[in-house]
Amino acid sequence: MRGGFSFRSRVLASFLLVVFLGLLVPSWYTHRIFTQGLKDNADLEIRRLYHLIHSGLGEHAKDPEAAPVFGWLESTARNLRVRLALFDEASNLIFASSSENLGVSTILSNGFPTPNALPSEGVSHTPPATMNLGVPDVRVASVYFHGDAVFASGAWSGSGALPPGRLVLGMPHYEAGGWLQDIESGMYIAVAAALLLSGLLSLFLVRWLWRCMGETIAVAEAIGSGNYMKRLGFFKSKEFDALARSINSMAQSIESHIRTITEQKSQLQAVLDSMREGVMVIDSQCRIRSVNRAFEDIFQDAADCVGKRPLEVILSPELQRACDDTLAVDAHSREEGATAVRMQIEPVRDAVYDVTIVPMRRQGGQGVQGGLVVVFHDISELSRLERIRRDFVANVSHELRTPLTSVKGYAETLLLGVEQGTAKPEGQKSFLEIIIKHANHMAKTVNDLLSLTRLESGKKPFDLRKVDAVKAAAQALRECEQAAGEKGVYVELDMPDELTVMADFDRLVQVFRNLMENAMKYGLKSEPERGAAHSGNIASLAARVWSKEENGMVTFGVEDQGPGIPAGDMERIFERFYRVDKHRTNKGAGSSGLGLAICKHIVEKLGGRLWVESPTGSGTGSCFMFTVPKTGAISDAAPAADRPEADGKYRETKARSIRDRS
Repeated sequence: MRGGFSFRSRVLASFLLVVFLGLLVPSWYTHRIFTQGLKDNADLEIRRLYHLIHSGLGEHAKDPEAAPVFGWLESTARNLRVRLALFDEASNLIFASSSENLGVSTILSNGFPTPNALPSEGVSHTPPATMNLGVPDVRVASVYFHGDAVFASGAWSGSGALPPGRLVLGMPHYEAGGWLQDIESGMYIAVAAALLLSGLLSLFLVRWLWRCMGETIAVAEAIGSGNYMKRLGFFKSKEFDALARSINSMAQSIESHIRTITEQKSQLQAVLDSMREGVMVIDSQCRIRSVNRAFEDIFQDAADCVGKRPLEVILSPELQRACDDTLAVDAHSREEGATAVRMQIEPVRDAVYDVTIVPMRRQGGQGVQGGLVVVFHDISELSRLERIRRDFVANVSHELRTPLTSVKGYAETLLLGVEQGTAKPEGQKSFLEIIIKHANHMAKTVNDLLSLTRLESGKKPFDLRKVDAVKAAAQALRECEQAAGEKGVYVELDMPDELTVMADFDRLVQVFRNLMENAMKYGLKSEPERGAAHSGNIASLAARVWSKEENGMVTFGVEDQGPGIPAGDMERIFERFYRVDKHRTNKGAGSSGLGLAICKHIVEKLGGRLWVESPTGSGTGSCFMFTVPKTGAISDAAPAADRPEADGKYRETKARSIRDRS
């Protein structure tokens, strides 16, 4: 038990002494009665005037011109010694009467309040029933006493040249006459004496209370600013002792809850930031509340998206409509743990997202929508692969259907000739050659498909070692000699005598060979005469192979002399079976359509990249370039006897080797 009087006893004794000496309550009550009577009269009077002016305005406002109506309002305000103002629905002032002849009312003289400055409905002083002298029911929104003036405000429905809005009426209000001032003077003297005596006694009480409350306030402010370790000491009063225990207990509880919330928030934020899926949280008004880091990476306009609608950030009306519909569903008709809404959107080209919309509910309220959680799963790559798969099946079917049709047709013709006995050896030989040609084409297509599949699966690793790239290019050139001779073209090597790279020799040869074959098929502006080299004519240059070293990489280029590649086809030319439309002619006969795709996979496996450059509209051909990592010395695995000549004339001798065979 703490000693001394309790706080309650001290306050009670002080108030009893003040009431006994002061007559504060009777004085205040008397003043209130007189003041209320004056206010009731003023309230009744301004209601009468408002009804009168409102009714008159309804009649005069029928005039199609606003000037006569404003003149009537001005004269009415001057005659009644009031101020009138008319505002539109946007609180813009339409008319205000002058402030002359308003006596000493400084408020009415200095300015006029807007409807927004007046209190809302329900503030008016309603006169008692005995003072109701038959005023009709007027729709006055509020009656407001302010200083030495009283205001009435109500809705105006609009008529004639006056738009709808609010009508505001103000008039002077004097709370006291001479007789009221005498009564108030006596009461003030009595109250002042009582307050003086009670003030002296209260001074000691307040000083003691302040000492007790000072520490309480300091602790409360510390807790409010986030210092939850602050604690309150004990006082010499039972009431304040209980308060100290309550505050200390509250601080401890808040500290525990804040720590838990902070940990949960950090964990949740870490989980959201570690997700590859974009997450968007939407409130019940369909406004974005927060997003995670992946969402900001996916959508470039999401840096300042909080408070916006989803459509302002993601250009997908379907997503906005789905969010609105999910929020609009009656929560009472949905079971707890409602099924998520799933959809797919494509806000930009080649960017496809699987979207999951999950409603969330506030705790402690049944059927109250708390907002939505929208999760974006990026399935662009899956969609692209699915599209490639469909194209692949269609292209394979197309590539195999044509030779199969030819094989079937010629085989049926041979069979029919044998059955009818009309077959001739010369015709049979020609048909069999065509069948073998198409069979070889199908076999090459299947082999290239298997090779491409092995490259993509990575089951067969590359034999990476230091190899001579010049030797690989020469080997590829020798493998292309027969085809080049038949077409009457040649390939020029513009490379140094030795060039060491880190690669798989056989794969590097395959890349050079495919690019050279591609140049011989499509790299000429006009088709040379078949067998021109063997007939003594000068062969045409089909391609030039060159190399360049920089930044630890070696860049190889295969330049052809063809018409070039359109800009729209450069990205897709490395896809399976893809050919530029204007080149899809007999030039491609015997080609599987997989050579460039195989080259691309091989180069990427070697640690480089493959691309094509073709000046738009120049007609100067195209250049296929690829990079391979560089090393320092020739691999010992490459026999010296197989290396190209080192006499400085390698380019000239090898470039002409194809046509010299004739």
